[in-house]
Amino acid sequence: MLEFKPLTLDDLDLIRPYIQAARTRSCDDTVTDMMMWRDYFHKSYCIDHDQLFIKMRYFKQAQAFMLPYGGKLSDGLDQITAWCQAAGCLPAFAAVTDEGLSQLQAYYSKVSSQTSLGLADYIYDAQEFIQLQGKKYSTPRNHINRFIRDYPDFTFEPLTAADVPEVKAFFAEFNQDYNKDLPMVEEEARKIEEILDHPARYQLPAAVLRYGKAVLGFTIGEIVGDTLFVHVEKANTNLPGVYPVMSHEFALQQVTDAVKFINREEDMDDPGLRRSKEGYNPVLMLAKHAVTVEQL
Repeated sequence: MLEFKPLTLDDLDLIRPYIQAARTRSCDDTVTDMMMWRDYFHKSYCIDHDQLFIKMRYFKQAQAFMLPYGGKLSDGLDQITAWCQAAGCLPAFAAVTDEGLSQLQAYYSKVSSQTSLGLADYIYDAQEFIQLQGKKYSTPRNHINRFIRDYPDFTFEPLTAADVPEVKAFFAEFNQDYNKDLPMVEEEARKIEEILDHPARYQLPAAVLRYGKAVLGFTIGEIVGDTLFVHVEKANTNLPGVYPVMSHEFALQQVTDAVKFINREEDMDDPGLRRSKEGYNPVLMLAKHAVTVEQL
């Protein structure tokens, strides 16, 4: 029987190879996302027969599993089903891609699913994102050009240990000015500080935007397979064009021949974020489903 224990920072290296092998291009199937939201969603884990199992509370799902990482899917679902039968409940799954939904439909007799546009990942062609050519990219190009005119000597360099104190000071001020008093936003802020405090553990590409000595913003990402994930972007929103510049510069730094796509994650039904992300013309909106088993 699966035995779960709370997921902590000390478990990062243990779960990393399982998560990175998933290659679903979903931000939920990245080490950073898994760790950033471990406390908010009360995540616990178990490794059994070289498979990683993640259990959590996910929004309206009182208890849900991620699809098992590693090994044979049917073996993992056997384990989850047995655990749920012993617990007197039916299995439920969170952040399931279309492919994963098809697999669950094939395994169980009957499942129901729900999805939300706000939880879909925006995925872009990496080369198009860098080149920004053609009329359809005129808006982000105009924003970038305006920022360059206003701040011609800006720098956007890889974030080093020497930058961390200033970046943390900037982020503290950012939180006072922009963050809403919401539990999810507050939790994100705590975990961003954790990443900044433990760069060697997280091993993530990051960069800081400066004008002169002043920090104007920073970005934290992750590369898994052929996809660059942009997990964190924080900047002074009083500066027109600052976010398009950071997005573009980070892609220029991180995209190689091996990186084909950029995942800029969900918009969480925020109208401003939705307009911004749609403006870069995603090649895919990666849907994710909450799945409940109705009949084994």
